[in-house]
Amino acid sequence: MAIEVAKVELKNVQDASGVEACIRNGQFKADDVIAVIGKTEGNGGVNDFTRILADQAFRAVLKKHGSRSEAEIAKIPMVWSGGCDGVITPHATVFARNDKTGPASKSRLVIGTSMSAELFPEDIGRPAMVEKVATAVREAMAKAGRRNPRKRTSSKSGASRVPKAVTSQTSDGVRKKSSRGMFLGSVERDDMAWTAKDRTTPMGIRRSALRRAASRLAWMPSAKGRFQSSGKMNQETARVAR
Repeated sequence: MAIEVAKVELKNVQDASGVEACIRNGQFKADDVIAVIGKTEGNGGVNDFTRILADQAFRAVLKKHGSRSEAEIAKIPMVWSGGCDGVITPHATVFARNDKTGPASKSRLVIGTSMSAELFPEDIGRPAMVEKVATAVREAMAKAGRRNPRKRTSSKSGASRVPKAVTSQTSDGVRKKSSRGMFLGSVERDDMAWTAKDRTTPMGIRRSALRRAASRLAWMPSAKGRFQSSGKMNQETARVAR
């Protein structure tokens, strides 16, 4: 098995001509596509519909040129990020798996894909999210034939390196929970004994940290700030009275 990677341009939000050209030119077959990562020209907000349009366009091409059913194509992971400010060009990176082989002594790219169970709003940043992400990671690793996704590897120069952990612009609480799920997916462990505090504290943040964050807001100053403000106000009132 070998992995074919192609980067195609999105000329508009519903343009899938790039991946269609790859299929027609024989670079890979529609049924070989296993994942897509793309960047659309939308605003990146919650109302960014360009991601949905791009997703629909790419899946329609795979349905048109392949033999897989609509349900099977719906299971293909397609990750779309909206917003192409500055010099970023809307594009998509398409990953396809074929039957080509090569020498066992040569390093190559391996890919395993999986879709996690649906994440509900009440799961975000909580143990349920960790478990669902971990389960999906285990499935993807099994398909890729890997057991340790952060296994130390060596470059051609002999210098060792460790792949960096995935980061994003999500809040620390959600990112930690998701990363924890990805880590748990790669290790053998007993069921976690989540405490009531873990389930009741929002986003897994300590209550003391929440209080410190709230103290920075104008509507809820810290105790020290209240006393200072009160003292200044009394001083100003005294000056006016004089």
